[in-house]
Amino acid sequence: MKDTGWSRLKQWNGYQLRLEGDGSAFIDDGYFGIDFDSMDAFIKYLETSTGERETYLRENEKIKKYANRIGYSDVDPCEVIKRKSKKSLIIRAMDAELDKTWKPDTVVGGFSGHTVNNHSQEWIITSNEKHRTFIIRKHKDGQWYSKDGQKFRLSDTPCKFYDYNF
Repeated sequence: MKDTGWSRLKQWNGYQLRLEGDGSAFIDDGYFGIDFDSMDAFIKYLETSTGERETYLRENEKIKKYANRIGYSDVDPCEVIKRKSKKSLIIRAMDAELDKTWKPDTVVGGFSGHTVNNHSQEWIITSNEKHRTFIIRKHKDGQWYSKDGQKFRLSDTPCKFYDYNF
């Protein structure tokens, strides 16, 4: 494969670059993603002022498919239904059922016991159109929140986690 210059820029200022076979790239900082068609387009982006870059990122932001609710140590999956505006998304909770093949391995300790396999949970996550939709908004801190203050993290995959050790 011809070197398009992307190999020299695999990480820039905290952003991860994913190289595509057609010479294009995708920048991801964990909250949003931007596609660039060529190395020239990316270099032009780098040469702009910080304010212009932030405007470009906001206007070209690619929203991920899922918004996982972060509840201290628990995580609940939601799917992004559509983008309402640049700073708001309409999302819906998803169903999550603990895989019957996974059983908690709990030993004495902690509050009432310690689950040693807590981080190997397996969940079956499915969409459910019967759940209500609601809006989350991106705040100045870059995080997504519902109107009642619940925090959400955008993701390419849905995530469910129940903390048996809390």
